[in-house]
Amino acid sequence: MHISVPVDNVMEFVNATKISPLISKVLIKVCYVGQDPNRNGTVITKEVATKLGENLPGTPIVGYYNEKTSDFDAHTRDVVIEGGKFKMVDMTKPYGFVDVGAKVWFQKFKDDGQDEREYLCTEGYIWNKIYEESQRIVD
Repeated sequence: MHISVPVDNVMEFVNATKISPLISKVLIKVCYVGQDPNRNGTVITKEVATKLGENLPGTPIVGYYNEKTSDFDAHTRDVVIEGGKFKMVDMTKPYGFVDVGAKVWFQKFKDDGQDEREYLCTEGYIWNKIYEESQRIVD
């Protein structure tokens, strides 16, 4: 299991705060920055992440829940054949949103107790009850 712990002077946990039975506020680690490839093999510099962060407010939070593994997977598409033609279908669902006035910042975390990484972070909201698996995000 991947564990990420903040390394600032004050110990904080990345968690969700329940606003109501229907919505929770969450801290989102969008991506980590640096010159080395991340877990999916891409390199995102702090300069690129800063530009990315400018576009985060107002964006949807989407994901793909894999029922076979009972967990969330990478964003997924499926190939559907309709009328003899192939069509790519996005399999993700909307689970929440980044507020239009959300703060965006960089914060260092110690991942898995060893690797310190700097992440682009923001705040968002998850709809707890929109789908059966939605509550898993905040739990």
